Amino acid sequence: MGHSTAAEIEAFEAAIAVVETGIAAIEPGRPVGVIAQAAFAKQRQLDFPMTADFAAMGHGVGMGWDSPWLTEDSPETLQPGMVLCIERGLHRQGYTGDFEETVVVTDKGARLLTDAVKRRW
Repeated sequence: MGHSTAAEIEAFEAAIAVVETGIAAIEPGRPVGVIAQAAFAKQRQLDFPMTADFAAMGHGVGMGWDSPWLTEDSPETLQPGMVLCIERGLHRQGYTGDFEETVVVTDKGARLLTDAVKRRW
């Protein structure tokens, strides 16, 4: 597929940073919306447009795309054992950086369920 351009890398690095910021906000007992609030704040800080194909910052994982939906006003409470997909696609200059992680909420925060390679550049 060739080498990544600077604009492509910038979009992917931003998507990774946004998702990782959301994951860092996970703490049992907190409202689910804190994930989206933290991640969207990071997206604004990185100056990426707030438009996206998927309006939420992710969703619960069960038999499909389950609740809770990770929006800034999600009222549900983070509980140990919840499995969440934190994801974001960012668009700029004709490029899209799309990244997601699946985590389980633990008593201490979040634990990644995969150890896939994040960067190939």
